Amino acid sequence: MLNPLKHLAVVSWFGALMLMEGSILLMHGLRLAPPFPFYISTAACLASGTGILWFW
Repeated sequence: MLNPLKHLAVVSWFGALMLMEGSILLMHGLRLAPPFPFYISTAACLASGTGILWFW
């Protein structure tokens, strides 16, 4: 049986790390000339990290 509350601390850390990764991608991606590939990665990290921290 799955017990997601057992891993509450680890999932919260992963959400925070995803937000930090998204902000780093955003800072470095905007400095490059064609930042199109970084938009997708940045949006995925920021949306997933926010979703994990908001709904968990």
